Amino acid sequence: MCSHCDQNTDKCASDYEISLLKLYGLFISGKNLRHLLGYRTGDAFRQAVRRGSIPFPTFIPKGRRERVARTHDVASWLASLDDELLNKGMKGD
Repeated sequence: MCSHCDQNTDKCASDYEISLLKLYGLFISGKNLRHLLGYRTGDAFRQAVRRGSIPFPTFIPKGRRERVARTHDVASWLASLDDELLNKGMKGD
């Protein structure tokens, strides 16, 4: 169950995906990706990539300079955060 929309996580991920697709298209890149993850600077984001701490797959498309992620993967990650928050709230943590 999703904490913010009282739906199952799959439905919530779908809702996130629809919203993100409208904003960014099939891929989220550069500054938008960095901001969604909460990194203030490009250096902080690059360091997270080097450490392997980005919670979903990212890649640099051939001929591009910026790292991108599939919108679907970002939406699934956001829904999983909601699920984690709900579970923590139920456990009283």
